[in-house]
Amino acid sequence: MSNYVLSASNAAINGDRVARLLRIKWRSHAQQARNLWRPV
Repeated sequence: MSNYVLSASNAAINGDRVARLLRIKWRSHAQQARNLWRPV
């Protein structure tokens, strides 16, 4: 049972880390696209 809880919390931590990385990557990508489309 404790093994299952440990793996579940591990998955939650990894999921949070991946979500944070994706959010940061998407934000920088959106900023680059905005700079690309911004008229000089």
